[in-house]
Amino acid sequence: MDDNGRDHFAVHEVMVDSVLHHRSMVVTYKVVCGMFFSGDDFVPIKRQSLNLGDMTKEELRAYNGFDSEKPFLMAIKGKIYDVSTSKMFYGTGGSYAMFVRRDVS
Repeated sequence: MDDNGRDHFAVHEVMVDSVLHHRSMVVTYKVVCGMFFSGDDFVPIKRQSLNLGDMTKEELRAYNGFDSEKPFLMAIKGKIYDVSTSKMFYGTGGSYAMFVRRDVS
């Protein structure tokens, strides 16, 4: 076998190793994610959008997530957003919890 044949074999070996490494990383990622998340965690919650005119600022304060029947709500420039799907960020102790139940603009 000449030098050109050996170079071709080395390139092929590196490519196969790279593909196998990529596949093992994908499998590892899916297994680890499956340990912490289920398919139900990503189901969007469909709620009617609201305008700040539909409720007073005092009424908005009641939507803080403490009542399981009510969503987490926040408003920006009069438009109310349901942030219930991000309880990790907007729930008690979350980085953005101070924004819930008020107009932050």
